[in-house]
Amino acid sequence: MNERARKAGFKAGYNKCLGDVNPFFTSKFTDERSGFHDVDTEASYIAAVDAYNKLSIPALDNIEKCLGAEDYVDRLRMLFDPPKEDKGAGGAKDDAGTSGAKAD
Repeated sequence: MNERARKAGFKAGYNKCLGDVNPFFTSKFTDERSGFHDVDTEASYIAAVDAYNKLSIPALDNIEKCLGAEDYVDRLRMLFDPPKEDKGAGGAKDDAGTSGAKAD
């Protein structure tokens, strides 16, 4: 049973592959130059790699700062634990609490 299922899976995979590849063989091949002809793609690639290597992600910088400390677990918890919200009495919003103090 496993062998038949495997064969059916292979057959389905081959059919999917043929369905994806066949349109390329039926399309017209031309000898026209591509849009990348005479374009310095190597310089663009080097610039992209350089920009990536200089990329700074603030969240990762904060993690690295925490990992350098002796109490890194506590510092990471402070970074990523959401703050506890104080619901207050009555659950009112926009400073409309029931503390008894009236705002001017």
